[in-house]
Amino acid sequence: RERSNNRGKIAYLNKLNSMIPHHEETKQTAFNQTKTLLEKLGRPDKDISKILKKFNEIHPHFKKSKKFRSPKKLIPCVIYFYYKINNIIIDQVILLENSDLSNAELNVFRRGMENFWSKYQSRDRKKYILNRIGGVITEKKLGTDLYFQSEKILDKFWDLIKDSKDDVIAGLVIGIAKIRSKREDVALGSICEFLRISQGTLQKSVQRKLFDLHGIKNKEKGFKNKVEFLDEIGLFKGL
Repeated sequence: RERSNNRGKIAYLNKLNSMIPHHEETKQTAFNQTKTLLEKLGRPDKDISKILKKFNEIHPHFKKSKKFRSPKKLIPCVIYFYYKINNIIIDQVILLENSDLSNAELNVFRRGMENFWSKYQSRDRKKYILNRIGGVITEKKLGTDLYFQSEKILDKFWDLIKDSKDDVIAGLVIGIAKIRSKREDVALGSICEFLRISQGTLQKSVQRKLFDLHGIKNKEKGFKNKVEFLDEIGLFKGL
C-alpha cells in the first residue's frame, strides 16, 4: 500500500512538473510566438528583442496565474500593449486570429495593465487616439482641418470621455468634428467601419458622456441630431 501511495505521489509530481514551463523552454516559446505574430502583423524583426524584454519583466508576476502563465497567452498581450504605448497601430483581429488569446482574455489583461506599464498615461492614450483619427482622415482623404478640429474636441472633453475604449473615443471625436464642419463627403458609417465600432455605440456614447453628465434633457434621436443639438446650445463654443 505504501508503494502504491508513493507511485501516486510521484505520478502527481511528474504531472505538476510537466505543467510548469521551464525557463529555457519558456524563453524559446516566447521567442517563437513573438516572431510568428510579428510576421503576421507585418512588423520588423528588430522589435522582437524589445517585446521579449518586456515579457521577461512581467512574466514573473503571472507564474501563479493559469490564464497568463503560458507565453502563448501572455506574448500577444505584451505585443498589443507594446505597440499601443508606442502609438503604433496594429490589427487586433490578426493578432487574435493567430494566437491562443481570446478577446475576452485581452480585455481582462487590459484592465490590469497599468500595474506593468507606467508609461500608459493620459498623454500616451491621446497620442494613440490621435493616430487613429489621423488614420481615418488619411484613408478617407478628409484633410488636416478636420484633424485639428478633432484634436481640439478631444482636449476639451477628455475628462468626460477618457474611460471609454480608445476606438470609441476616436469615432466620437471625429464624428463630432465631421458634423460640426458639415462634411458630407464621407459617411459616419464608413468611419465606424474603419474603427470597427458601431454607429449605435457612438450614439450611446454621446448621450452618456455629453448629455447625461451635463444634465441636458433631449429627445433627439440619431448621432447627427444629438451633435447638432449640442452645437446649438453652445456646448462646443470656443472650438
